[in-house]
Amino acid sequence: MWSSKTSKIIITGLMALALAGCFRPLNGEFGKNNTTIASELALVDVEPMQDSLGHFLVQNVLFELNGGTLPSKPRYKLTMKATNSLSTPVIDSSSGRADVGSVLTSVRFTLTRTDTGAEIGNGVVNSSATYDRMSQRFSAARARRDAETRVAQAMAEEIRTRVATLLLNQK
Repeated sequence: MWSSKTSKIIITGLMALALAGCFRPLNGEFGKNNTTIASELALVDVEPMQDSLGHFLVQNVLFELNGGTLPSKPRYKLTMKATNSLSTPVIDSSSGRADVGSVLTSVRFTLTRTDTGAEIGNGVVNSSATYDRMSQRFSAARARRDAETRVAQAMAEEIRTRVATLLLNQK
């Protein structure tokens, strides 16, 4: 006779096997042609942005989607709009100056088909990074730019995952 612990293990194992068919890997083949998500991501064109954070973001997203090359015949278009704010959460009590700064960024993105203009999906990605504010202006400005670069990299990775999910679910 089985103990209750053994029967719980067997039931849990059977449930895990039954649910394993419900999941599909993000990097697997899909669709009618058995294309991969990497080949679909390589067909995404990223619309340029004007500010320095936008430049870092576009370059990082392009690298995440297709290794940094522009698609020759894009099938999809990714449009992004970023809002960026700075805050100084830590103030030195003796000097009254901010010791730490934070870059808070939110990006709204929309993925559309280039042939029909139909929207496939959209989303919002948020990220933040902190940096030390030095007494020298150039050092503080450079530290802020480095924080913006870190934010752009983190957001590009998340945008890639979200775009891959949108492409996978549209097929």
